[in-house]
Amino acid sequence: MLNKERATDMYRLSAYFVARTTSDLPLDLVLPVLFLLVVYFMDGLRLSAGPFFVSILTVFLCIVAAQGLGLAIGATLMDLKRATTLASVTVMTFMLAGGFFVKVNLLNS
Repeated sequence: MLNKERATDMYRLSAYFVARTTSDLPLDLVLPVLFLLVVYFMDGLRLSAGPFFVSILTVFLCIVAAQGLGLAIGATLMDLKRATTLASVTVMTFMLAGGFFVKVNLLNS
C-alpha cells in the first residue's frame, strides 16, 4: 500500500513515518507500562515517583528507538527475508553489548 501511494506522490515518506509512529504509540506503550508496573514493584526498586517515571521514560524511548530502527531497516531493504536477517543480527549485536559498559561494584553488594 505504501509503495502504491508513494508512486502517485500522495505524501512524503516523512509524513508516513510520523503518522505511523504517532498512531502506534498508545498501543505500543500500554503493554510495556503494564509489564513495568509489575516488574518494578516486584523487584523492590525505589518507591518514589521520580525513579518510577524515569523508568517509564526509559522504556518509552527504547520502544521509539526500536520502532525507528525497524522502519529504517524495512525501508532500506525492501526484501522481507533480507530485512528480517539484518534485524535479527542487529538486535543480537545490541543484546550482546547491552550491559558491557556497566560498572558493577561487587564488593559493596
